[in-house]
Amino acid sequence: MEEINATIVALLASDGRMSFTELARRTGLSVSAAQQRVRRLEQRGVIKGYGAVISAEDIGLPLMAFVSIKPFDPASPDDTPDRLKHLGAIEACHSVAGDANYILKVRVASPGALEELLQQIRAAASGRRVEGTLRIRTVVDRRLDANVGGDSVVQVSLDGSPAEIIARIEEYRTAGVEHLVVSFEADDLQTTLHDMRRFAAEVCPAFRKPRECSA
Repeated sequence: MEEINATIVALLASDGRMSFTELARRTGLSVSAAQQRVRRLEQRGVIKGYGAVISAEDIGLPLMAFVSIKPFDPASPDDTPDRLKHLGAIEACHSVAGDANYILKVRVASPGALEELLQQIRAAASGRRVEGTLRIRTVVDRRLDANVGGDSVVQVSLDGSPAEIIARIEEYRTAGVEHLVVSFEADDLQTTLHDMRRFAAEVCPAFRKPRECSA
């Protein structure tokens, strides 16, 4: 891809409503040349469309989680997406390499709604292990043009009391770790849900700031 086209794509990815006048100013093109290049990028399918980035918190879906799915029997049919496509709370379904076969990104209104959704996923994807990872906060999201100083990632152990978990997280934050991942991997669904509710009720409020803790 030409450098100028790559610049146009990056600018529109950060602001899909950017005017052709502003696009021309930022790229050094004339307004008509910028418009023609955008039209060609659309025709080639490089730009597939434009959309709005919604504040999930403001529409009543503050809780985001990632759900991993792995079949108990590797020889079982690979039909997980078809089994789950009726569940509207699933925002994305990714086929991945590694321990899991699929990673789901879900958004719900509350821990209770997450519990219900996990039960629906387990029922629909029978014969598969379902594990949830709760999002604490989003540090980098290129769609929102986030400006973050670090990219270190640490998975937080949930061993110990809530006070011990909070102290552990504080140590990571003091050390400059920006992205903390909490993974709930109990052997059964009820234990996993219990751990999620406990974390949301007893740990997450200690770090609650606007848009920082979604549980």
